[in-house]
Amino acid sequence: MVRIVKPMTQPAPESAPSPSKSIFQSPLLIGLVAITLMTGGIIAFGSNLLPQNTLNSISQGQREDLDRFASVIHYGDVEITGPGGREQLNSVIATSSFDALMKRGLFGANAQRLDLYSITGEPLYATSGSPPVLGGSMLTAFDEAINNKPASIHMEPDASLHRLGVEANLLQTYKLTWDQPPGNGRSARTLMVAVITTNVGRDLGVAHKSVWIIAGVFNAGMVIVLLVLHWASARAQTRLQRANEALAVQNVAVRKSRERMVQAADSTKRAIAEELYGTVQSKLFAVWIQLTQFRETNLEAIPDQIEELDKITLDLDNIREDDIRGISHRLHPSIVRVGAAVGLRSLRNFYESMIPVEL
Repeated sequence: MVRIVKPMTQPAPESAPSPSKSIFQSPLLIGLVAITLMTGGIIAFGSNLLPQNTLNSISQGQREDLDRFASVIHYGDVEITGPGGREQLNSVIATSSFDALMKRGLFGANAQRLDLYSITGEPLYATSGSPPVLGGSMLTAFDEAINNKPASIHMEPDASLHRLGVEANLLQTYKLTWDQPPGNGRSARTLMVAVITTNVGRDLGVAHKSVWIIAGVFNAGMVIVLLVLHWASARAQTRLQRANEALAVQNVAVRKSRERMVQAADSTKRAIAEELYGTVQSKLFAVWIQLTQFRETNLEAIPDQIEELDKITLDLDNIREDDIRGISHRLHPSIVRVGAAVGLRSLRNFYESMIPVEL
């Protein structure tokens, strides 16, 4: 009764789960996050810088307009100049000709209104409505103007509505006016403080819009560049992967070719070793037996040559046992372990022509 034992099958080892790739390890995502942060920085920085530059530019224009108003005051139809300029200020400002002169001056200025104050802060004149009462930041700007410092105030819509009754983004610039035109070589006294008001809402809107346009163009350009780099990187990676696969195939082919060469060399050495250890050694062994038999049968016939014959027989045995075996072992070490069967087959092949031999 033959019992067949089914080999136990071991369960296949579970493949280790591949580590999940973090989303922050993706160069594309990292680039998008970096672009988003840079765009946010551009918006945050530009939202403060461009509007401030716009206000500074408008403020500079307002100072130039106030210088022009001062020239109109000194050289216009109503002259408020000279040593008696301060004394005649109140009476001149109350005339309709002065009001017409100031309103005509507004046509050439990017301004909505002009207000005049005395050096003590009392309202003197307004091109529309009544001059607002100085207070808070307006009073601070007035004091700076009295000290001949450039002073401008940006009022948000709620502040402008509270102070001037106008709900708009307003920029006011305060500038000191003297009773003498500048550069005439005469000593001048402080005459009044002129305040010009400009609606800067449209200009600030353009500035903010420009920030978003710049940020949008930068963001779109950087995203396009990032996508092109990602596409180029993916393409290069695909080419590299294909090259690695082709190289792996070539390595397999080279390894198989090397294995075939090693196997062919091993087969050749094994065949030579078998031939030496089997056929050649068997033939030498047969010759050794014949010499031994010849010595035994001719011991009395050639007594003088027995010693020489023994020496030849010993040398032949040493060649067969030492030299042939050593060469065979160096060619293929395993041939010594299978040499008996090969030797017997060689003996049978050698003697079967003389006597029948069965293995």
